[in-house]
Amino acid sequence: WLKNNLPRLLRQSKFFPHNFKKAFKDAYESAESSLERSSIDTNVSGSTALTVIVFDQFLNVSWAGDTRAIVGTLDPNSASAKIIAKEITQDHKPSNFREKFRIQRAGGEVRVSESSGK
Repeated sequence: WLKNNLPRLLRQSKFFPHNFKKAFKDAYESAESSLERSSIDTNVSGSTALTVIVFDQFLNVSWAGDTRAIVGTLDPNSASAKIIAKEITQDHKPSNFREKFRIQRAGGEVRVSESSGK
């Protein structure tokens, strides 16, 4: 669903392409609202998303859920064109202090799973 609808919602944002931070937020919130009104049972299903747009030689990145983006660059000191991988996002996991705080601030709760201890 997101693959087919998120790009359209992003283009429809009044902030696109002038303010990517607000455009991404607007598109993701619109996607959530649309999903809640759809026939998809959002109580038992979920999704992650990673959106990257190259604009004026900048990577504009937005993500939701347990999704990771890695960018590869050529090592300028390597004669064999070695690629250096660099993480450019942080996973949205409740074990991450900042993510746990964000969840709780939004009225959610984080519970410890008895089966995993996490």
